[in-house]
Amino acid sequence: MTSDIQSRYGLNPAHSEVVNACRVIEPCRALDMGCSSGRNALYLSQQGFDVVAVD
Repeated sequence: MTSDIQSRYGLNPAHSEVVNACRVIEPCRALDMGCSSGRNALYLSQQGFDVVAVD
């Protein structure tokens, strides 16, 4: 996630477990339940995942 997006929306970096999972999982469909501000969903989307986020 770029720092520009983080500062624009006041988001923290994606959770480290999400970042690590992206190293071994090919982009696919993903569901982020309880997404809050959507930082992890946004990161996954930037990595090529097709994400649905629900809070």
